[in-house]
Amino acid sequence: MDNDFEDNFETEMSDSRPDPPTRSPQAQPDRPPDPSTTSTTTLEEASGNEITIERLHPEDAGAAGVLRQPRFSLPKGHARRLRGLLVGVIVVLVFAGLTLSLPATQRTIRILLTPVTPTPTPRIFFGEDAIVTWHSVPWGELRVDGQLTVLPALTGFREPQPLVLVRGQHTLAYHADPFPPLRCTLSVPAARSDTCPLARPTLLPHNLGAVRAVDLGATPEALPDEQRLMLIQIVSSAVLSAASAQTVVPGDHYLGPDGAVAVAHSSLQATVTLLVNTDPSRHVQGQPQDCPTLCPGDLSFPGPPGGWLLHVHVTPRRQFTNTDGHALGPASDAGQEQDALLSLSVRWDGTSWQVINGFAPPLGDACLASFNQLQLPTPPSGGSFAIAQGWVSDGVEGCVESLQPADAGGQPIGDAAFVLNHFGALLAASDEAHRLFPALPAASAHERALAHQWLPNNAQ
Repeated sequence: MDNDFEDNFETEMSDSRPDPPTRSPQAQPDRPPDPSTTSTTTLEEASGNEITIERLHPEDAGAAGVLRQPRFSLPKGHARRLRGLLVGVIVVLVFAGLTLSLPATQRTIRILLTPVTPTPTPRIFFGEDAIVTWHSVPWGELRVDGQLTVLPALTGFREPQPLVLVRGQHTLAYHADPFPPLRCTLSVPAARSDTCPLARPTLLPHNLGAVRAVDLGATPEALPDEQRLMLIQIVSSAVLSAASAQTVVPGDHYLGPDGAVAVAHSSLQATVTLLVNTDPSRHVQGQPQDCPTLCPGDLSFPGPPGGWLLHVHVTPRRQFTNTDGHALGPASDAGQEQDALLSLSVRWDGTSWQVINGFAPPLGDACLASFNQLQLPTPPSGGSFAIAQGWVSDGVEGCVESLQPADAGGQPIGDAAFVLNHFGALLAASDEAHRLFPALPAASAHERALAHQWLPNNAQ
């Protein structure tokens, strides 16, 4: 069986040597196959169990089939998207080129590419981080960044310790009925965005340097109309009933109903009525601030505890009657009197205003204001005048002022000049006063004695 299989199985082995390089079919000329190199057995000659393996040359394989290079192709949808993307990129590049050619765009790019110089932290100079308050009332509440703060107000009598704030922005809130509330911001160091109102340095009684005075706005003008009128009415009633009647002895001087200085021939009763001024055209001479009716007394000494110190612009009205009670004439005209500022204190009890009595003689300031109409003489070379003042009986009867010449070192030179206001009449109560002010009537001996009595002991 095995021998038969071997006899009938014909095997043809190919050459194991390397094939020569393959040449392109187009370069190979057509030629018939070489019968000497190819063994062919037909199907008719092959038996059923005979397999013929023929050897083929490379050039014959090339003739049988041409090798094809692979080709890259995209689906139609992908190709359309690719073309659209290319068109979009071209449009963007064209638009970018046009935009970059504009001067404004070039400036913007230069700004963006320029390195940012860091802003130095502003320095805080001495006093720039400190504040005091101005125009406040004792019952008001001040909060700084929500914290209740007790900060004494700036007055002419004292300069309080200022409040020192840390760097940054702070919120101030002030509440004092019946004044409008205040809420504002203040920065350390100061910034343009700050909203807290500041008092003008020229109005302050002290040179604060860089320390800021926050104006809290507690002034009569800031009150609602109803509250301001109520306050004026309460103050008017208080000053109207403040004065008591005084006696003018025979031989003394007084200001008569016609505005002229007169001499009493018999005993007279003198009364003074003070009217709160409401005429904005009238002014008080010799005062650092204009006060048409009511104004805060921040430039004066502090008032009673819990009281709000006010200056009141008043005009005196004098009336003289004889022992029978008959008036010698109408009350003095406003043009004959010297307007004055009175000082008194008020407080708010939650529903109404109250005047605090017993602070200062109500008419003393009004009497002293009459000396403002005098033209002071030129002091000695390099020297000055030491001025002293005093009054009696709440200023209704009168007041006195002394002028003592002094040298550059403050030492007295010569005699003092005494000027007396007696029931509205200005008098020369010493020889030196008569020399300095020759137009003033000479005081009687009784009135000269009164001038010395009314002056403080250290001014005699």
